[in-house]
Parts: sequence; C-alpha cells; structure tokens
Amino acid sequence: MMAAWPVQAERRVVYSLLGVANERVEAELRLALESTPGIQKVEFRAPAAELYVRMDDAIADGLVLEAIAGAGYRAVVGAGKGSYAPLEAFARDADVSTLSADGTAVGPLERLRVKGRYTVFLYYALWSTPCRDAHQQLRELLELRTDVAVRLLNVVDLESPLARELGPDFDTLPHLVVFQPTGRRVDLSGSSPEALQDALR
Repeated sequence: MMAAWPVQAERRVVYSLLGVANERVEAELRLALESTPGIQKVEFRAPAAELYVRMDDAIADGLVLEAIAGAGYRAVVGAGKGSYAPLEAFARDADVSTLSADGTAVGPLERLRVKGRYTVFLYYALWSTPCRDAHQQLRELLELRTDVAVRLLNVVDLESPLARELGPDFDTLPHLVVFQPTGRRVDLSGSSPEALQDALR
C-alpha cells in the first residue's frame, strides 16, 4: 500500500485595515505578506480598506496581523471594519459643507450652487490619493479666497448612487464641477491645480 501525499488545506481570510491614508498601501502590504511562508495570495480592495488573503490552513491570524503591523499598519480580522484616515479639516470660517458622506445621490447641482460665488463640487473617495490631493488644494485655496464655496461629495466607490448620478462615462476621481458666479459650469476630471485655477477666473 502506497503512502498518500499530505494534503495542504488552504483558507481565505479578510482583514480590515484601520485608519489607512490611501490606496497606495497595497504594494507595501503585498510585499510584507507574500514574503511570509504559507501566504499564497494577497488582494487589496480599496473602497472597503480590506485585505483578502489566501494562505495555508496552518497560518494563524496572529502571524498575518503581525506582518501587517510590521509594515506599519493596523488591522483586525473580519470584513466590514476597514477605515481610512479622515481628511484634514477646512478653516473654521471657510464656506464648506458635505452634501453626501455615504454615496447617496444629491440631484441636480444647479440648485445646490451658491449664487454670487464660485461653487466647487468635489466628488471624491477617501481611498483615492488624487482625491486627497484635490482636497488639500481646495483647503489651501480657501485660505486665500473668500469668493469660493466648496461642497463635498463622497462617492465611496464608482458604483454608488452618487457615482451613477454622474452618468455612464464617470470613471475618474477626483471629479470637480465648478459653477462660476454667472452660472457657467466647468467639469474637471482628475487632480489639476492649473485647470482649477482656470475655472476660477
């Protein structure tokens, strides 16, 4: 009778990352985890701040959490608990408000603009580095100008009702819509300080 080859069972576990700055953590965490013996595959899902890890059954969650901590991040076992670091606050006297924090649709922007001012609607996601850059640019802009109002719209992900409201061609973050005091609308895709400055003239 021949001896059977040992069967190596595998398992898949979701780890939620806590207080992540942006989606660029993926490369660091993939390197840290995939160099750990027994870990076979690592996938990062940015909108949820979650790591999906496929590994040998013998690998303990503690070993994975230790490797994540060694890369400079915090995590817990389980889905639905991931989070991103909050965006920096605007100056107290800045004309800023959040219209959608959870991807809920808001309807036509024309009725939400501030008459007599430039109104910038920033469609963003917390996990997007270019969105965080655009947010910072707007913070700096409002320190210099009092004729600009900013309205924040967190799309959460590209499938949310708010994202769908932008239409089937919407696929780039950040997305800015600028209404000039005259009511003229300018749409900007991506983070471009020069294009924003042009729209605010």
